[in-house]
Amino acid sequence: MKYFEVLLRDHRRAALFVALIAGLVYANTLSNQFAYDDYHIIVNNTAIQSMETLPSAVFSAY
Repeated sequence: MKYFEVLLRDHRRAALFVALIAGLVYANTLSNQFAYDDYHIIVNNTAIQSMETLPSAVFSAY
């Protein structure tokens, strides 16, 4: 427990620690496939396929 107290005193180490934990948690999802509505919202969505139409995609409901 003392290790975590020392780690959290230094902001850089704390940020690195949080980033490392987040990366480890997220790494498990990298091999997963698209699910449910991902094809409709991401793959087949023409609004996000060019920079010209991207602002309208960001500010509108899908």
